[in-house]
Amino acid sequence: PCFFSISSTRDEYNSIESVSGVKITNPAWASRPFLAVVDRFEVRVGLLPLLRRELEIDSLEFHGVDLLLERAADGSNNFTFAQSGQPTALPAIEHMALYDATIGYIAAQAPLRRLHVEQLTARKVPGEPVELAAHTTVNEVPVSLSVRGEPPGDSAQRGPWRLTLLGEAGELALRFEGGVSDLTDWIQGEYRLELKGPALKDVGDLSGY
Repeated sequence: PCFFSISSTRDEYNSIESVSGVKITNPAWASRPFLAVVDRFEVRVGLLPLLRRELEIDSLEFHGVDLLLERAADGSNNFTFAQSGQPTALPAIEHMALYDATIGYIAAQAPLRRLHVEQLTARKVPGEPVELAAHTTVNEVPVSLSVRGEPPGDSAQRGPWRLTLLGEAGELALRFEGGVSDLTDWIQGEYRLELKGPALKDVGDLSGY
């Protein structure tokens, strides 16, 4: 179940829906009642495509997000949802943004890992790679990241995602390239990481080790 309240505005070309107090419930085995709590999100939908019975989402904005992903010892998790009936194609979303988001992940027999993101934006234009940019702070070190991801093509559905990440953390610069078949499981994959900086202390400040 999901709980929320909605307000809306419209102009000549768009319908803007503002949804407040969103809460998505967790399965009974999870450590807390809600998978996600969102203070407010706004969705901007093109009005002209609606006349053709087409849903085009120009942008999604989420403010004040608290998300906790969990994986149990038997392999089940709280972020994979069962499908009912025939699969439905999701509408294209050209732009998405998160502001003031706290994202946590915990697995059985593992400590909780939590990251606070000040701002994250994602952009997807049909036929182009996914692009993300994030600004956050890790162990009091300002971090900026940009990610470019190319999903498997139609002829290679089982092929890996190709990822390129560029980042700056304090005086440390990093470049990450690799391929991963499952975006939720990074244990198996091929990666190349380059780090450049004036001192190894920057790596210690960032990682906490």
